[in-house]
Amino acid sequence: MSPNSAQAIEWSLAGLAFVFVSLRIYVRIWRQQRPRLSDACVVLAWLAFVSCCACDMRLNELGLFAPGRDYEEALTNINEDPDKSIEALKVSPLG
Repeated sequence: MSPNSAQAIEWSLAGLAFVFVSLRIYVRIWRQQRPRLSDACVVLAWLAFVSCCACDMRLNELGLFAPGRDYEEALTNINEDPDKSIEALKVSPLG
């Protein structure tokens, strides 16, 4: 699977999750009049998912998900530009 199609799937799932989270919040606030701690946890989980999707998008731009790249390569050689390699390590949870 190419990185671009994986990102398309990630963002599609984020959009679908937004619909369900929004419906949950709507029901809790306007129908039951009492949002609970679980609602805040669901919203925070959705925000964490969206931030992971954004990080994946940036890491793809920096070359971490380039075709032919494997886990055996050193992370310091992600890109020919050392500044982009450093930025990728700062964004990546591996860094």
